Amino acid sequence: MVMRKVEIQNLNWNSLELTLWDDLAETFKKEEIDKLEKPVIIAVSSCRVSKYYNKLQLSSTPATYYYINPRIPQLEQYQAEYRELFNLNPPLEIVRQPYEDIEKERMRNRFPLAVLLTQTPKTYEGVRFTCEGNITAIHTSKDWYYPSCTTCIHKVQESDGVFDCRAHGPLEYPSYRYNFKGSLTDMTTTVTMTFFTPKADKIIGTDCNSLMTELNYPGPRDIPQRIHAITGKNHIFQFHFNTSTKQGPPEFIFDQTLDGPPSSATPQESCQPITTDIPDEEELSAIINYAPPATETIKIEMAPTTETKEETPHVIESESGLPTGEEHHTATITQEAPYSHIQTRSKQGKQPSSPIPGHTPPQPQHDFSKQPLKAPAPDTSKSTTAKRTLFQ
Repeated sequence: MVMRKVEIQNLNWNSLELTLWDDLAETFKKEEIDKLEKPVIIAVSSCRVSKYYNKLQLSSTPATYYYINPRIPQLEQYQAEYRELFNLNPPLEIVRQPYEDIEKERMRNRFPLAVLLTQTPKTYEGVRFTCEGNITAIHTSKDWYYPSCTTCIHKVQESDGVFDCRAHGPLEYPSYRYNFKGSLTDMTTTVTMTFFTPKADKIIGTDCNSLMTELNYPGPRDIPQRIHAITGKNHIFQFHFNTSTKQGPPEFIFDQTLDGPPSSATPQESCQPITTDIPDEEELSAIINYAPPATETIKIEMAPTTETKEETPHVIESESGLPTGEEHHTATITQEAPYSHIQTRSKQGKQPSSPIPGHTPPQPQHDFSKQPLKAPAPDTSKSTTAKRTLFQ
């Protein structure tokens, strides 16, 4: 079974993941698409919609077709809008998949903090960045821990010595979790970074429950010296955007430090999805959505749509020069360079594509601005591996 993951994004910087299977994955000509003049628009039909960690995802079905730069009336309008958007704030070239080589992982998505502050956090959900810097101060105006449920990680409320979880009811006793902020600098600027359990355990040297017991349960604003001790030390930090920040400059959430000797866990294991619910008053979400390593990931931009629905075409556009793994191919193309776009239904079996030179079959006229009709049931009397030459 062959799989290819394609990240798509619309003009509002909303991203979702499209997974192509089998024939569609094999015939997706990444190298040729990379050579097309940017922006590249794509329309995808008849996808299955699902959720992963509360994020919408699309998967190809036997009825799925994709169209590169489809000949629709809105094509030039979409291309013009994307050109204007990315000229104002071009996206960063990122690598989403972790490297097995720790040295490469330490340099993955290494950008100055001053550059990251100019970006839109929602664009980089699930992306880990690195920088070399140090924590200059711990914020003393915020609580450094919160009491949580012993079953889940929600904050519990206390009333007359009774702790109550909104999901699991009254508790005999709570658990305690780190939730403190610090200032991180890399000599270009200073940003705010939040440290949560369990990621903060390693840099502090102990878990929050143990520290609370050791200090005889201090107040949430009585920040212990053990936490202040992490300041002034140079590290290679790995972190991600706090995408729940509603106002002010972007903030970040700590993942790990990468300057020590390699641990027994591989970078892939350390980057597995984790879900962290943050205290209500912080209004944060520390969910890291990371899909299992894929063969390749290509970032593609999707034109804005009012809703996501099964069997609905989506118009999307690809950013230029987006690295997607350890291997990255970039190229340019002149207007004279031809390219035949071929799509294969995602069914068992495979046939080589054989476009007829100098001949382009008539393209079905789809109006993507209207609700499409449901695809008819496949004709079992015909070959299940039929291919369609879309355009060149």
